[in-house]
Amino acid sequence: MTRAQQVDRNRAIVQDLKGGMSTTGAAVKHGLSAERIRQIARQIGVPLPRGRLTKAASAERNRAIVQDLRGGGRASRGLPPSTTKVANGSRRT
Repeated sequence: MTRAQQVDRNRAIVQDLKGGMSTTGAAVKHGLSAERIRQIARQIGVPLPRGRLTKAASAERNRAIVQDLRGGGRASRGLPPSTTKVANGSRRT
């Protein structure tokens, strides 16, 4: 990996962490260990969250996940929304 590629990767890692992604999630996404993600964050000066996300941060993360899923979800492939059968036998979308 060239130095320029490493800088780009580290910037993407920082964006993920600032966006609320866990170090484990960033590690999986970028093919590194969680410890290496922590080292990169420390080198760049990004404070890592301790403990659980706040309700606001969790809600924002969930909105981002939904938006990502919708981008590659059923609607983008021209398919109708999926339905779920509920306990009383009816269906909901």
